[in-house]
Amino acid sequence: MDEIGKSTVFARADISPALELGAYEWLWLHRADSYAGIAGLFRQAAGSLPSELASEDGARAIALQAIAQLARAGVTTFGVRVRAAATTRNSCWRRKTRCPFSTTRAGGI
Repeated sequence: MDEIGKSTVFARADISPALELGAYEWLWLHRADSYAGIAGLFRQAAGSLPSELASEDGARAIALQAIAQLARAGVTTFGVRVRAAATTRNSCWRRKTRCPFSTTRAGGI
């Protein structure tokens, strides 16, 4: 089997930006109280998405709250970036290194 056949790059389901946003916020509320704490969670579960470490129901509920809060603040367009979900993951695969996942937070959430 070639390297592509051994790869898990395409083994994941589609990534939901809203779910990852909610999961990241859920992790902050329930499993980490500092940047060191959140970094430790991702270090212990290298390669995991936030949604793989959080309660799915909790993540969905918090995503709705976060999006509603953004709307109340007049934010109508925003993005959620899951590091290593696309180009970074491909470059890590070429270098045969681990690619940690994290999400980018918007200020004020």
